[in-house]
Amino acid sequence: MLEKFLSQQMDAEITSLQKLSSGMFSQAYSFVVDKKEYVLRLNKHKKDFAKDIYAFENFGDQLPIPKILKHGKYDDEFYFAITSKCKGVMHNKINNPKKIVPEIIKAIEIMRSIDIAKKPGFGLLDENGCGTNDNWREAIVSLYNHKFPQINIEKLFNDSILEREFFEKTFKKSSNLLAFIPEEKYLVHGDFGFDNLIIDDNKITGILDWAESKYGDFLYDVAWLDFWSNDVEYAREFKNYYNANKIDVLHFDERIECYCLHIGLGSLILAAFLNDKQDYAKIKERLEK
Repeated sequence: MLEKFLSQQMDAEITSLQKLSSGMFSQAYSFVVDKKEYVLRLNKHKKDFAKDIYAFENFGDQLPIPKILKHGKYDDEFYFAITSKCKGVMHNKINNPKKIVPEIIKAIEIMRSIDIAKKPGFGLLDENGCGTNDNWREAIVSLYNHKFPQINIEKLFNDSILEREFFEKTFKKSSNLLAFIPEEKYLVHGDFGFDNLIIDDNKITGILDWAESKYGDFLYDVAWLDFWSNDVEYAREFKNYYNANKIDVLHFDERIECYCLHIGLGSLILAAFLNDKQDYAKIKERLEK
């Protein structure tokens, strides 16, 4: 069925169809047409592809964002998007991730340099590229998950593995750091690195999946990398870069800590909602550190 669908979309014979990844809401496949490689992505959320299109059209001249060649409805459950395949492998598949730290710093510095001052709003973007919060602090205080709007934290305290005392203690610590959070507005990917970066010959060839893109503090992407990495201390690498280049980033440590706590709390809520005890324990351990 999938091969027939792709053949109709590309108006050509499809070869070498294979699954690349599968997640809660999405799947990805690679395929070949006339010796050229493509990627098919299936997603339950139409808005995610709209954000990819917005990112390419507005920032693709400065960042390696794949252009969506075709998109639309796949079936009653999924939407589809087809792009050319970026050369390389995922960031989380490379043997020595520390080697590409300079490239990651370069990419985030490019995002920091993009002028978005006139873009409306802060926080999570909608499909039209508008921030959905009035200010950045409001976005950080909120733990709303747009993929699971039905989540009720108070209900989770009563009906799930979410521990009220630990949650409230961590949330208070995060809130106490809000005083250090700037209100300048930058482009934030929101899910930067790992399976959303394609690397070839120690160069970034693709920045994928802009579903979590935001307007806010560029250090949020640094915190995301630092919180989820098992082998590179990204916050330290960025801090060393800023110090070496005499770039003044006020309250660096406090901002990173605030965002790591925010990222961890959001992930802890989701793990509790899904009753994923193993993931919950790992996230709690990271938060405690």
